Amino acid sequence: MIRFQTIDISDYDLTRGRKRTLAAAKDMILPLKLRGQNLHNAEYRIFSANQPKAEARRILNYQRGERAKRAMPVVAEVDFSDLQELRVKLIRKINYLYPSDPQALVLNRMEKEIAQGTMTEKQFKQLTTEVLDMDITRIDLEQRKIEFEYFRNNKRGNENEE
Repeated sequence: MIRFQTIDISDYDLTRGRKRTLAAAKDMILPLKLRGQNLHNAEYRIFSANQPKAEARRILNYQRGERAKRAMPVVAEVDFSDLQELRVKLIRKINYLYPSDPQALVLNRMEKEIAQGTMTEKQFKQLTTEVLDMDITRIDLEQRKIEFEYFRNNKRGNENEE
């Protein structure tokens, strides 16, 4: 007789062939040593499947994949604080960061990738060096300094009027 731990087989009228197939499928997932809800879900999927052995193979492949994922070393994740540090370095370098600047466009793209979780540390380092190495023409740099001083002085002037 088949022994499903979470399903009472005696309640069901099964043919001999179906019982043999279920028993073989059950034996296929035994090496996984599933417990609790995982065991219940696996047994239910096998019992209710039209092809129990095929379903058992799917469960085996899935569980092996999950265990392989857990065995992989965790890659250091890039988070928003790293991007903020890069933004501060860039602002200190060029005084002001316009949204239309190529550096700002790259930072925005990096921010989206970090939010999606698709950016690796290697990509982040590569883009960081690219952003910091982007050239700004001398005229543009002087213009930025003038604008920065203007905004800083204008902001101070407004605070004194109040």
